[in-house]
Amino acid sequence: MLKTLTIRLLFSFCVFGGLLACSGDDSIVAPKQDVEDIFWELKLDQSVAMMSVGQTLQMKATPLNVRGVPLTNLPRPTYRSSDTSALVVDSTGLLTAKGTGFFVMVIAELTSPGDYVTNVDTAFVNVTTTPAAMGTFSIQPADSNIVAAGWWKDMTVQVADIDGGYVPDLLVHYYTNDNKIAAIDRFYGSLEPRKPGAVTVYVESNIYGVEWRDSVVINVTYPIEASIAFLNTDPILPTSPPYNAMPVIHLMKGGTVYWDNSSTHVIDITFDNPADVEGGNIDSMPPRGGGMSVFPVPGTYHYRSVKWGFTGRIIVHP
Repeated sequence: MLKTLTIRLLFSFCVFGGLLACSGDDSIVAPKQDVEDIFWELKLDQSVAMMSVGQTLQMKATPLNVRGVPLTNLPRPTYRSSDTSALVVDSTGLLTAKGTGFFVMVIAELTSPGDYVTNVDTAFVNVTTTPAAMGTFSIQPADSNIVAAGWWKDMTVQVADIDGGYVPDLLVHYYTNDNKIAAIDRFYGSLEPRKPGAVTVYVESNIYGVEWRDSVVINVTYPIEASIAFLNTDPILPTSPPYNAMPVIHLMKGGTVYWDNSSTHVIDITFDNPADVEGGNIDSMPPRGGGMSVFPVPGTYHYRSVKWGFTGRIIVHP
Protein backbone atom coordinates (compact mmCIF):
# COMPACT_ATOMS: atom_id res chain seq x y z
CA MET A 1 0.00 0.00 0.00
CA LEU A 2 1.27 3.40 -0.97
CA LYS A 3 0.37 6.13 1.42
CA THR A 4 0.82 9.83 0.79
CA LEU A 5 0.10 12.34 3.46
CA THR A 6 -0.31 16.02 2.68
CA ILE A 7 -0.63 18.33 5.64
CA ARG A 8 -1.76 21.89 5.37
CA LEU A 9 -0.02 24.20 7.79
CA LEU A 10 -1.83 27.34 8.85
CA PHE A 11 0.20 30.39 9.72
CA SER A 12 -0.91 33.52 11.57
CA PHE A 13 0.85 36.71 10.66
CA CYS A 14 0.78 39.81 12.79
CA VAL A 15 1.58 43.02 10.95
CA PHE A 16 2.11 45.91 13.30
CA GLY A 17 1.12 49.30 11.88
CA GLY A 18 -0.33 47.63 8.79
CA LEU A 19 -3.63 46.17 7.75
CA LEU A 20 -3.78 43.40 10.41
CA ALA A 21 -3.59 43.67 14.18
CA CYS A 22 -2.74 41.05 16.79
CA SER A 23 -4.75 40.17 19.83
CA GLY A 24 -1.59 39.44 21.85
CA ASP A 25 -2.24 35.66 22.14
CA ASP A 26 0.62 33.94 20.28
CA SER A 27 -0.35 30.37 21.21
CA ILE A 28 -1.21 27.93 18.43
CA VAL A 29 -3.74 25.24 19.23
CA ALA A 30 -3.52 22.06 17.13
CA PRO A 31 -6.83 20.93 15.67
CA LYS A 32 -8.33 17.93 17.39
CA GLN A 33 -9.59 14.92 15.42
CA ASP A 34 -11.12 11.71 16.68
CA VAL A 35 -8.90 8.74 15.84
CA GLU A 36 -12.00 6.94 14.58
CA ASP A 37 -12.34 9.56 11.82
CA ILE A 38 -8.74 9.49 10.53
CA PHE A 39 -8.44 8.09 7.00
CA TRP A 40 -5.60 5.64 7.61
CA GLU A 41 -5.71 3.10 4.79
CA LEU A 42 -7.40 2.23 1.51
CA LYS A 43 -7.83 -1.52 1.10
CA LEU A 44 -8.77 -3.47 -2.03
CA ASP A 45 -10.77 -6.63 -1.37
CA GLN A 46 -8.47 -8.65 -3.65
CA SER A 47 -4.70 -8.56 -4.03
CA VAL A 48 -4.14 -10.72 -7.11
CA ALA A 49 -6.28 -12.28 -9.83
CA MET A 50 -6.06 -14.36 -12.98
CA MET A 51 -8.52 -13.57 -15.76
CA SER A 52 -9.16 -14.75 -19.29
CA VAL A 53 -9.81 -12.43 -22.22
CA GLY A 54 -13.45 -11.31 -22.16
CA GLN A 55 -13.92 -12.06 -18.45
CA THR A 56 -15.11 -9.46 -15.91
CA LEU A 57 -14.30 -9.20 -12.21
CA GLN A 58 -15.55 -6.79 -9.56
CA MET A 59 -13.04 -5.25 -7.14
CA LYS A 60 -13.85 -2.87 -4.31
CA ALA A 61 -11.61 -0.52 -2.34
CA THR A 62 -12.69 0.43 1.19
CA PRO A 63 -11.34 3.37 3.25
CA LEU A 64 -10.41 2.32 6.78
CA ASN A 65 -9.53 4.13 9.97
CA VAL A 66 -6.52 3.32 12.16
CA ARG A 67 -8.47 0.49 13.79
CA GLY A 68 -9.39 -1.09 10.46
CA VAL A 69 -13.02 0.04 10.65
CA PRO A 70 -14.59 1.21 7.33
CA LEU A 71 -15.23 4.93 6.95
CA THR A 72 -18.58 5.81 5.41
CA ASN A 73 -18.27 9.59 5.16
CA LEU A 74 -15.78 9.71 2.26
CA PRO A 75 -16.30 9.89 -1.49
CA ARG A 76 -15.87 6.83 -3.69
CA PRO A 77 -12.33 5.84 -4.69
CA THR A 78 -11.11 6.13 -8.25
CA TYR A 79 -9.76 3.12 -10.17
CA ARG A 80 -7.35 2.83 -13.07
CA SER A 81 -5.39 0.19 -14.96
CA SER A 82 -1.67 0.31 -15.75
CA ASP A 83 -2.30 -1.35 -19.14
CA THR A 84 -5.65 -0.61 -20.75
CA SER A 85 -4.83 -2.80 -23.75
CA ALA A 86 -5.01 -5.79 -21.42
CA LEU A 87 -7.41 -4.62 -18.71
CA VAL A 88 -9.84 -1.74 -18.27
CA VAL A 89 -11.45 -0.64 -15.01
CA ASP A 90 -14.60 1.46 -14.74
CA SER A 91 -15.49 3.95 -12.01
CA THR A 92 -17.05 1.24 -9.82
CA GLY A 93 -14.00 -1.07 -9.88
CA LEU A 94 -15.38 -3.49 -12.49
CA LEU A 95 -12.50 -5.09 -14.40
CA THR A 96 -12.84 -6.21 -18.03
CA ALA A 97 -10.06 -8.27 -19.62
CA LYS A 98 -9.33 -7.05 -23.16
CA GLY A 99 -6.06 -8.78 -24.11
CA THR A 100 -3.22 -10.79 -22.63
CA GLY A 101 -1.07 -9.08 -20.02
CA PHE A 102 0.98 -9.92 -16.96
CA PHE A 103 1.33 -8.09 -13.64
CA VAL A 104 -1.21 -5.52 -14.79
CA MET A 105 -1.79 -3.11 -11.90
CA VAL A 106 -5.25 -2.15 -10.73
CA ILE A 107 -4.75 1.08 -8.79
CA ALA A 108 -7.36 2.39 -6.36
CA GLU A 109 -6.92 5.89 -4.97
CA LEU A 110 -8.84 8.15 -2.62
CA THR A 111 -8.19 11.61 -1.21
CA SER A 112 -10.02 12.72 1.90
CA PRO A 113 -11.54 16.15 1.11
CA GLY A 114 -11.20 17.44 4.67
CA ASP A 115 -7.50 16.94 5.36
CA TYR A 116 -6.16 16.06 1.90
CA VAL A 117 -4.87 12.65 2.99
CA THR A 118 -4.33 10.39 -0.04
CA ASN A 119 -4.13 6.61 0.18
CA VAL A 120 -3.49 4.15 -2.63
CA ASP A 121 -3.77 0.36 -2.87
CA THR A 122 -2.74 -1.86 -5.78
CA ALA A 123 -3.80 -5.29 -7.00
CA PHE A 124 -2.07 -7.29 -9.75
CA VAL A 125 -3.75 -9.22 -12.56
CA ASN A 126 -2.57 -11.74 -15.16
CA VAL A 127 -4.75 -11.98 -18.26
CA THR A 128 -4.51 -15.15 -20.35
CA THR A 129 -6.32 -16.51 -23.39
CA THR A 130 -7.37 -19.88 -21.98
CA PRO A 131 -8.90 -20.25 -18.49
CA ALA A 132 -8.19 -23.34 -16.40
CA ALA A 133 -10.75 -25.17 -14.30
CA MET A 134 -8.93 -25.48 -10.98
CA GLY A 135 -8.80 -28.73 -9.05
CA THR A 136 -6.34 -28.21 -6.19
CA PHE A 137 -4.74 -25.26 -4.42
CA SER A 138 -2.57 -25.90 -1.36
CA ILE A 139 0.35 -24.26 0.39
CA GLN A 140 3.55 -26.29 0.72
CA PRO A 141 4.91 -27.51 3.05
CA ALA A 142 1.40 -28.17 4.35
CA ASP A 143 2.23 -29.32 7.90
CA SER A 144 3.20 -27.21 10.90
CA ASN A 145 6.89 -26.70 10.31
CA ILE A 146 9.51 -25.61 12.79
CA VAL A 147 12.01 -23.15 11.38
CA ALA A 148 14.75 -21.17 13.07
CA ALA A 149 14.81 -17.40 13.33
CA GLY A 150 17.23 -15.97 10.81
CA TRP A 151 16.96 -18.97 8.46
CA TRP A 152 14.94 -18.24 5.31
CA LYS A 153 12.43 -20.81 4.08
CA ASP A 154 10.74 -21.00 0.69
CA MET A 155 6.98 -21.52 0.73
CA THR A 156 5.21 -22.62 -2.46
CA VAL A 157 1.68 -23.30 -3.61
CA GLN A 158 0.70 -26.56 -5.28
CA VAL A 159 -1.99 -26.15 -7.93
CA ALA A 160 -3.49 -28.33 -10.63
CA ASP A 161 -6.51 -28.21 -12.91
CA ILE A 162 -9.37 -30.70 -12.60
CA ASP A 163 -7.42 -33.19 -14.72
CA GLY A 164 -4.31 -32.85 -12.55
CA GLY A 165 -2.54 -30.75 -15.19
CA TYR A 166 -0.24 -27.75 -14.96
CA VAL A 167 -1.74 -24.26 -14.54
CA PRO A 168 0.42 -21.69 -16.39
CA ASP A 169 1.02 -18.04 -15.49
CA LEU A 170 -0.06 -18.55 -11.88
CA LEU A 171 -0.24 -15.38 -9.77
CA VAL A 172 -0.70 -15.69 -6.00
CA HIS A 173 -0.36 -13.48 -2.94
CA TYR A 174 1.48 -14.61 0.23
CA TYR A 175 1.22 -12.89 3.63
CA THR A 176 1.50 -13.65 7.35
CA ASN A 177 -0.61 -12.67 10.32
CA ASP A 178 2.39 -11.28 12.22
CA ASN A 179 5.32 -9.66 10.42
CA LYS A 180 7.19 -9.32 13.71
CA ILE A 181 7.52 -13.10 13.94
CA ALA A 182 7.97 -13.76 10.23
CA ALA A 183 7.59 -11.78 7.03
CA ILE A 184 7.13 -13.23 3.55
CA ASP A 185 7.72 -12.05 0.01
CA ARG A 186 4.37 -11.05 -1.48
CA PHE A 187 4.70 -12.94 -4.75
CA TYR A 188 7.51 -15.47 -4.40
CA GLY A 189 6.91 -16.93 -0.94
CA SER A 190 10.37 -16.46 0.63
CA LEU A 191 9.67 -16.61 4.37
CA GLU A 192 11.91 -14.62 6.72
CA PRO A 193 11.57 -15.89 10.33
CA ARG A 194 12.46 -13.02 12.66
CA LYS A 195 11.81 -14.17 16.22
CA PRO A 196 10.37 -17.19 18.07
CA GLY A 197 6.62 -17.69 18.01
CA ALA A 198 3.75 -19.18 16.02
CA VAL A 199 2.80 -17.46 12.77
CA THR A 200 0.19 -18.30 10.15
CA VAL A 201 1.25 -18.09 6.51
CA TYR A 202 -1.51 -17.50 3.97
CA VAL A 203 -1.62 -17.80 0.18
CA GLU A 204 -4.55 -16.66 -1.92
CA SER A 205 -5.65 -15.82 -5.45
CA ASN A 206 -8.77 -15.19 -7.50
CA ILE A 207 -8.30 -17.66 -10.36
CA TYR A 208 -10.70 -17.18 -13.25
CA GLY A 209 -13.50 -15.95 -11.00
CA VAL A 210 -13.03 -18.41 -8.12
CA GLU A 211 -11.34 -17.34 -4.89
CA TRP A 212 -8.78 -19.81 -3.54
CA ARG A 213 -7.01 -19.64 -0.17
CA ASP A 214 -4.89 -21.88 2.02
CA SER A 215 -2.80 -21.45 5.17
CA VAL A 216 -0.33 -23.21 7.44
CA VAL A 217 0.99 -22.49 10.94
CA ILE A 218 4.76 -22.16 11.20
CA ASN A 219 6.50 -22.43 14.55
CA VAL A 220 9.60 -20.25 14.68
CA THR A 221 12.29 -21.24 17.17
CA TYR A 222 15.74 -20.00 18.07
CA PRO A 223 18.39 -21.22 15.60
CA ILE A 224 20.32 -24.45 16.08
CA GLU A 225 23.40 -22.93 14.45
CA ALA A 226 24.99 -19.50 14.50
CA SER A 227 28.22 -17.83 13.45
CA ILE A 228 30.31 -15.33 15.42
CA ALA A 229 32.86 -13.30 13.49
CA PHE A 230 35.88 -11.35 14.66
CA LEU A 231 37.02 -8.45 12.48
CA ASN A 232 39.70 -5.80 12.50
CA THR A 233 38.41 -2.50 13.87
CA ASP A 234 39.95 -0.83 10.82
CA PRO A 235 39.51 -3.05 7.74
CA ILE A 236 42.25 -1.13 5.92
CA LEU A 237 44.83 -1.37 8.70
CA PRO A 238 45.99 -4.98 9.38
CA THR A 239 47.52 -4.03 12.72
CA SER A 240 44.25 -2.64 14.11
CA PRO A 241 42.89 -4.73 17.02
CA PRO A 242 40.03 -7.21 16.51
CA TYR A 243 36.47 -6.82 17.80
CA ASN A 244 33.47 -9.10 18.24
CA ALA A 245 30.98 -8.43 15.44
CA MET A 246 28.16 -10.38 17.18
CA PRO A 247 28.52 -9.93 20.96
CA VAL A 248 25.10 -11.49 21.78
CA ILE A 249 23.46 -14.46 20.07
CA HIS A 250 20.61 -16.89 20.88
CA LEU A 251 20.66 -20.65 20.30
CA MET A 252 18.53 -23.71 20.92
CA LYS A 253 19.75 -26.36 23.36
CA GLY A 254 22.39 -28.47 21.62
CA GLY A 255 23.18 -25.65 19.21
CA THR A 256 26.51 -25.03 17.55
CA VAL A 257 28.50 -21.81 17.25
CA TYR A 258 30.91 -21.54 14.35
CA TRP A 259 33.74 -19.16 15.14
CA ASP A 260 35.03 -17.09 12.23
CA ASN A 261 38.29 -15.25 12.81
CA SER A 262 38.34 -12.89 9.86
CA SER A 263 40.86 -10.64 11.57
CA THR A 264 44.63 -10.63 11.09
CA HIS A 265 45.33 -11.65 14.71
CA VAL A 266 45.45 -14.80 16.82
CA ILE A 267 42.37 -14.84 19.09
CA ASP A 268 41.62 -16.67 22.34
CA ILE A 269 38.16 -17.48 23.74
CA THR A 270 37.70 -18.13 27.47
CA PHE A 271 34.32 -19.14 28.94
CA ASP A 272 33.17 -18.57 32.50
CA ASN A 273 31.81 -22.14 32.49
CA PRO A 274 34.00 -24.06 29.99
CA ALA A 275 32.99 -27.46 31.41
CA ASP A 276 29.49 -26.99 29.95
CA VAL A 277 30.85 -26.24 26.47
CA GLU A 278 31.80 -29.10 24.18
CA GLY A 279 35.29 -28.15 23.07
CA GLY A 280 35.90 -25.92 26.09
CA ASN A 281 38.05 -22.81 25.81
CA ILE A 282 39.85 -21.91 22.60
CA ASP A 283 43.43 -20.99 23.39
CA SER A 284 44.56 -20.00 19.93
CA MET A 285 42.44 -19.31 16.85
CA PRO A 286 44.71 -18.39 13.91
CA PRO A 287 44.07 -15.45 11.58
CA ARG A 288 41.55 -16.31 8.85
CA GLY A 289 40.84 -19.48 10.81
CA GLY A 290 37.89 -20.76 12.76
CA GLY A 291 36.47 -23.35 15.10
CA MET A 292 33.24 -24.58 16.64
CA SER A 293 31.64 -24.99 20.06
CA VAL A 294 28.52 -26.99 21.02
CA PHE A 295 26.19 -25.99 23.88
CA PRO A 296 24.21 -28.97 25.21
CA VAL A 297 23.11 -27.27 28.44
CA PRO A 298 20.64 -24.31 28.48
CA GLY A 299 21.87 -21.14 30.11
CA THR A 300 23.84 -17.96 29.49
CA TYR A 301 27.47 -18.41 28.51
CA HIS A 302 29.78 -15.45 29.02
CA TYR A 303 33.08 -15.45 27.18
CA ARG A 304 35.99 -13.07 26.73
CA SER A 305 39.30 -12.69 24.99
CA VAL A 306 42.02 -12.39 27.60
CA LYS A 307 44.43 -10.97 25.06
CA TRP A 308 42.14 -8.47 23.32
CA GLY A 309 39.59 -7.66 26.01
CA PHE A 310 36.35 -8.03 24.04
CA THR A 311 33.45 -10.01 25.53
CA GLY A 312 30.30 -11.75 24.41
CA ARG A 313 27.24 -13.76 25.47
CA ILE A 314 25.66 -16.90 24.09
CA ILE A 315 22.13 -17.48 25.40
CA VAL A 316 21.05 -21.12 25.01
CA HIS A 317 17.30 -21.81 25.26
CA PRO A 318 15.68 -25.12 26.36
